[in-house]
Amino acid sequence: MGKKMNKKSFIQGVPDYNKKFYRDQFEKAEANERVDNVLPLKLFLPRFKLASGNDLVAKHHFIVQRYKKRCVRHMELNGIRKTKKVKKKRKVTFLRLYPKGGRMLDGDNLQTGFKYLRDHLVRTGWLYEDSPAWILPTYEDRKPYDWESWGISITVEEIK
Repeated sequence: MGKKMNKKSFIQGVPDYNKKFYRDQFEKAEANERVDNVLPLKLFLPRFKLASGNDLVAKHHFIVQRYKKRCVRHMELNGIRKTKKVKKKRKVTFLRLYPKGGRMLDGDNLQTGFKYLRDHLVRTGWLYEDSPAWILPTYEDRKPYDWESWGISITVEEIK
């Protein structure tokens, strides 16, 4: 987990063809503008290594807090800003694209790894609550296709 992430270290991990987009997203996040709660929300966190639930349960409180801050920082770098909460049920797809040489996580470890990302969506207003009454979550874990980068993808949609 190492040192605190900043703009420069984040941009180094982004492919060249995406650097301008993520640099713009970073500047919008720094401006801390409030946005409209318009769906679908499609979020991709490139090169974000999701911690397994087993890693989080067995670690010291300070290490878990550092992981939580890293989750929040990555989402802020990708343009997630506060919005007005809407009291509607949402469908959320959490997708982990694991890196070459990585392995799949089982269901409970995958859900626990996404906990802080899901909590930040609630804190910023994209989800009303993270209870089953307000979200319909789907968790997936797979290798990226040839044209995809590894990382985390989160999609929030309205339920019709």
